[in-house]
Amino acid sequence: MQEKSKVASKQSFSDQTSKTVINTALLKKIFEVTIGRCSGLKRNDPSFNPRTMKPFFTFDFYRFEYRSAIAEGDSPTFDVTRRYEVEESQELRDYFKFQFLKIDFIDDAVEYDNAGGMTDYIGSIRIPLNTFLEKDKIESFFEVKNEKSQTMG
Repeated sequence: MQEKSKVASKQSFSDQTSKTVINTALLKKIFEVTIGRCSGLKRNDPSFNPRTMKPFFTFDFYRFEYRSAIAEGDSPTFDVTRRYEVEESQELRDYFKFQFLKIDFIDDAVEYDNAGGMTDYIGSIRIPLNTFLEKDKIESFFEVKNEKSQTMG
């Protein structure tokens, strides 16, 4: 999805109108990351209770970071879309060739004690970004997997 950047703005001040148009030859790419909902999230610990779970997610994309709001329960609805506009460059192409979009899910309800052993990490989704070099859009359900590759939701 490449497009030439063209910005037009119009501002009104009383009876006067000022119009500014800026044209640039820079190629821009727009990427959207949407997280709709999760189903059946769980953690690998004996004290896990799905009713008290407070999941949120985080991800890093290129030069951007995002942390969601905290939701409730093991099947939360997030309905979050983040939109990123970046300049086309060799650095961006290399990033897409070799990196993953990793979305980590964490449970904010976990209470730590000195004994340790409990983890707030639920799992993650890993999507190879090189997939987007061939496709404009991927719309799918992804399994949340923990560090042992067990399905956690």
